[in-house]
Amino acid sequence: MEEHPIAIEVRNLTKRYGGKTSPESLKNVSFQIPLGQTCCLLGPNGSGKTTLLKILAGLLEPTSGAISILGVDPELDPLGVKANIGWMPAQEKSGFYGRLTGRQNLYFFGTLNDISKDVMDRAIGNLALQLGINDELDKMMLKISSGSKQKIALARALLHNPPILLLDEPVQNLDPHTTLRFRRLLKDHLTRIQKKTVILSTHLLEEARRVADLVLIIREGQIIRTLASKELERELQFTSVEDFYMKTVDEAKPV
Repeated sequence: MEEHPIAIEVRNLTKRYGGKTSPESLKNVSFQIPLGQTCCLLGPNGSGKTTLLKILAGLLEPTSGAISILGVDPELDPLGVKANIGWMPAQEKSGFYGRLTGRQNLYFFGTLNDISKDVMDRAIGNLALQLGINDELDKMMLKISSGSKQKIALARALLHNPPILLLDEPVQNLDPHTTLRFRRLLKDHLTRIQKKTVILSTHLLEEARRVADLVLIIREGQIIRTLASKELERELQFTSVEDFYMKTVDEAKPV
């Protein structure tokens, strides 16, 4: 079996938003993601998926535990680690400027990442073709659809060509055609060819089944089940993905 270097390693990660007596949003979470693979986070609302992604993106500090991203501790080199990450928040936290066009927003965020105009022009042109956003790029963000905003948010995450992608519900509000385009981009180009490592959260169970190399099911801040894609397929030989997920969340005890 081919061995893959570890791109992301999390060890005993815990997060409290208050003092020592506050409830834990994450409780001793540990996992590894090999380079060039896609990991899907599944779990009910409030289970800790977004908190985990924000900690990995450097937007929140953990209460305890350790993280390694491409072999580097974010506490020792926070700016270097952030430069290697493409972060796509859930749509309601997108941070776009509504009266600027999609292209103007991408130029603004690209400038914050010290990307030259020539590089940005090429990157935006390529992403517009890959994501199908040519028509939306020169309209004000407040005048385009939710799905179009999602596509431009994904373009922003990819603009500086990071090796790590952290995507919070990236296919939310996308139509079936665009979801298929995203799935192909993820599996055929970003991970297989460019060897990017992706962690994404989703509520779409079938989407997780189709794109994930690894699935982490989270409940109440703890990982209750870890499955490689082949293990998941074995589990689904005699049940639907919905029934398997509901049974796992309802019956499994966090460890």
